[in-house]
Amino acid sequence: MVNRQLLAIIAILSASHPGYSGARPDVSLLSVGNFHKGEVRASSGERWMGLVKNGPESAWQFFPVEVQSVKDPLLDGEDQKSGTEVKVLSGEPLFLIRGVEGLARKKVKTARFNPLGPMLADQTPIQLSCQDCKGSLSLRIIDVKRGGGDVGRSSRLVLEGEGISQILYEWPEGFDDQHCELIWAGDLNGDGKIDLLMNLSDHYNVNEMTLLLSLKRPRGSLVEKVAVFRTTGC
Repeated sequence: MVNRQLLAIIAILSASHPGYSGARPDVSLLSVGNFHKGEVRASSGERWMGLVKNGPESAWQFFPVEVQSVKDPLLDGEDQKSGTEVKVLSGEPLFLIRGVEGLARKKVKTARFNPLGPMLADQTPIQLSCQDCKGSLSLRIIDVKRGGGDVGRSSRLVLEGEGISQILYEWPEGFDDQHCELIWAGDLNGDGKIDLLMNLSDHYNVNEMTLLLSLKRPRGSLVEKVAVFRTTGC
């Protein structure tokens, strides 16, 4: 079962949403929690950089992780342990990461954080800005008609700013009860630009934890998708 309160994420680069570029194969994310079989690719003793929140700011810290087999309450019989638990010995990192160069060496500025993930369920934009960041961004869902009149629609998650409008995700049949949750926004790499951690998916029982960074972003875009971890819920 996925721990939704603290975002249990490992970016394994599983299949990303159709029509969108894949994440970087050298970037991984990890957080504490319980997972189904095959959803975790990490080993005990590995060291990860973890983001630790302290009031309005956060900071990076090294964490050794423990990975062990546990009973999956949904899938396992009496003597089975197909599930995986990920934990750290001390502290409570918001999430852990490895494979990314250029992370901020100073305190990490946070624009928004909600471990429960506020849902973007309407057309109202979410404004994103933080101290020392260069400008602000707007995040919203828009609907696009697929045909003439009222024949069908698709929904898009759009990030706007600096004269750029970037589609981050699309629901071909329209957004209904799928996931579109902003978990964390701020400046992870110290370049003065907003980075995002979101839960995006095309099904209510599927989570696609997605990390989008401004560092080394493609021309004409605001962020780059660097890691996705697709898991199944309860």
